[in-house]
Amino acid sequence: MTAFGSDPVGRPLPPKRWRREIKLLVHPDIRDAVGAWLARIMPPDPVAPEGYRVRSLYYDSDDLASYRLKKDGVRRRFKLRLRAYGDLPGQALGPEDPGFLEIKWKLGDQVWKERSAGTVGDLDRQTRAGFAASDLPSLPLLLASHRFNPKVIVEYRRQAFQDGDLRVTLDGPVYGEAAPRLDVFLANTGREKHLVTSRYSVLEFKFQQSLPFWQRDLARRWALPQVTFSKYAEAIHMVLRTRPYDLAFASLKPINDDVLAGLQWRA
Repeated sequence: MTAFGSDPVGRPLPPKRWRREIKLLVHPDIRDAVGAWLARIMPPDPVAPEGYRVRSLYYDSDDLASYRLKKDGVRRRFKLRLRAYGDLPGQALGPEDPGFLEIKWKLGDQVWKERSAGTVGDLDRQTRAGFAASDLPSLPLLLASHRFNPKVIVEYRRQAFQDGDLRVTLDGPVYGEAAPRLDVFLANTGREKHLVTSRYSVLEFKFQQSLPFWQRDLARRWALPQVTFSKYAEAIHMVLRTRPYDLAFASLKPINDDVLAGLQWRA
């Protein structure tokens, strides 16, 4: 648990809970076996023990500031996304359906997520410049430095396990789709979805102190490679390969790191 502090404009910050993440790639031929092995030693997510679908709309600036922070390996970086859950692929969403707006921060190997619940339409409006009413403490500061627009959709099936502070998720296969507008996210037709992981799944350990002793045994048992993997970045790569005209690039300019430095809250 981090200490209380204030952001660069003097507002008090809520208590923050950093965590670490380790990601492994799982071949489709062994996904079921890995999931069954995990189910024997960890309880399933109590909210959705059978698994659930995750569908996220990622926002970025026209010069892809968030993507380039990841691509360049910058220690302080962020992703802004609108997320909805459900079990019916292809089911259309409405502006009044529930969702979550999230800013996922990364500082080295530590991760922190700000999250706000609301309707999909209202949460999308919060990403526009000048929007002041938000439960996300750092969103107004980001909006002052970046003009965000929808860029891509990322969708996958998740099997989740939870044991105290340890959370393990098995996501995949992962699909991506260009989405320059909110209505593409709402329509959810799936006509332009493409695999971004070659049918591989992503096994992710999310923890605060240390990995469980059996994580190494699991990785060795199935020779699971550890990777630095971003579903958003891979979706951008996919769009650039298949439909580059869907990403409008402004002239690339250096990212002003002052905002990110100001948001590097002390631990």
